[in-house]
Amino acid sequence: MTTLPPTPIPDNRKLVTNETAKLFANNLHRASTACFTVGAATPMIGWLFGASGLNQVP
Repeated sequence: MTTLPPTPIPDNRKLVTNETAKLFANNLHRASTACFTVGAATPMIGWLFGASGLNQVP
């Protein structure tokens, strides 16, 4: 009866690097979406519904 040699331990550093890059890209995407919502979409919706006060003359 022959025994098989032990399987080598896989090098997971590349997988960790890939997952870290994916998480960073995901966080960047969420931050950009939040910045767009706060900076552009919210004032436009307020202007459409007349809640922004931009149509009032001082």
